[in-house]
Amino acid sequence: MNATKAMAVFGVLPLALGFLWFAARLGLDSLDVRRHWLPVEARVVDTSQHDTITLEYSRDGQPVRQEARRDAGFGTPALDQPMALLVNPVNSAELCQNSFADLWLNSAILGFFGLALAGITVIMLRSDDGSAQMARLRAEFESARKAAADRPAAEPADDGRPITIREPSQSWKANIFWGLILGLPAIILPLLPFADAPPWQRAGYVLLGFGWMAFMGFNAARNHGRTVTADMREIVVSSVFGSERIPLAKVARIERTDVRQQLRDFEAIGRPSQKTAPFSTMAPVILYFLYDAEGRILLKLDKDMQPADELHRLLRRLETLSGRPIGNA
Repeated sequence: MNATKAMAVFGVLPLALGFLWFAARLGLDSLDVRRHWLPVEARVVDTSQHDTITLEYSRDGQPVRQEARRDAGFGTPALDQPMALLVNPVNSAELCQNSFADLWLNSAILGFFGLALAGITVIMLRSDDGSAQMARLRAEFESARKAAADRPAAEPADDGRPITIREPSQSWKANIFWGLILGLPAIILPLLPFADAPPWQRAGYVLLGFGWMAFMGFNAARNHGRTVTADMREIVVSSVFGSERIPLAKVARIERTDVRQQLRDFEAIGRPSQKTAPFSTMAPVILYFLYDAEGRILLKLDKDMQPADELHRLLRRLETLSGRPIGNA
């Protein structure tokens, strides 16, 4: 079993099953409450307490007053506000609002994200792992090295035909994966009944989770279908959010950079020389950075953009027009 499939089976799949189990449990509990608790019409009679409110309803012809915690879903209602409740006939201190949000919303959210994680599991099981990427990179490196050794002194002149390359699918898939993996816990955990935190703190976590997922969703939408088209005058970068034009005359140099290795080098700053660096099995992330004469980044190109031969043609064209070979950062 390769690394990606192992992560899917032993990491994401248990998380998906956990979400689905909690969703089923909460759903069955809500179904039991809906079937066996007493529906009553209550009104708010006291809101002066900081942590609780007092509700009044009629049972067997007698008025009953019962306190309810604000952080149990009752919030800050107005005085005399009517409420539809479900009351435990055995213990009247147990009550909840008779609404979809209070009975079913948590289980629906958990079930949705459990199914989403199950879908991610399927995608990971059908995808290549990092070792396959490493093998492919080594094969490409060997092929490029042999091609460089066999290359004649001068390559054929650029025919000037337009070049179109596309963002690799793993870019937007990675955005979705990390958006869900890191965003879901921030959203789900504060909503669970046993979450012990002030309402404002739980709301902050939920908003943070939604913000992270929105940010990664934006990146996924931008990367999905992103194309780079170049002629002899300019590069046009197109995505669902619009397009950007970069004159080829502004490209002063190109650098090939392993972004993941740069991160490892940064983490190694201050590490004692006698301490062994942690072993990493993560595949390198190779990007081509296009800079202008002042060192500003004009464009980043993923090494895996497709078709590969068109990416190679674009890089050769940029080398020719800039007058400088591709550097290694």
